[in-house]
Amino acid sequence: MNFGGFVYEIFAWRATKGASLKLRVADPNGFLLGFLNKLPGLGLVIGARTPSGFLQPTNLVSADDGGQNLEMLLPIGTAVNLNVFSQIFQFADPNGTQLGSGNPYSVMIPTNQSFLGLTFTVTGHN
Repeated sequence: MNFGGFVYEIFAWRATKGASLKLRVADPNGFLLGFLNKLPGLGLVIGARTPSGFLQPTNLVSADDGGQNLEMLLPIGTAVNLNVFSQIFQFADPNGTQLGSGNPYSVMIPTNQSFLGLTFTVTGHN
């Protein structure tokens, strides 16, 4: 909009209520410690894919001998696809089903919860 020679941009901004998704990457056999980030391309990325295709990665909170703890904010009451990417590690989802690299795992934080906790398990490596 132009008022008296000054240009103003007006836009609408909408905030969505979010909650914390807390992920545990359990590594009972120590595969992550043996391989992770020691060679190029052996990383691990877990993130939520937006409808436009953008990947929002999780944040590493802590790591120990038994795995890693990751966290991210997600909109509550909205189904979101999580993707686990790794060229070397094999994973099982929270139900124990093998999850291929990049395959989606759908999650939704209920509107009455402030967080949701899930555990993915490293089951092997290539």
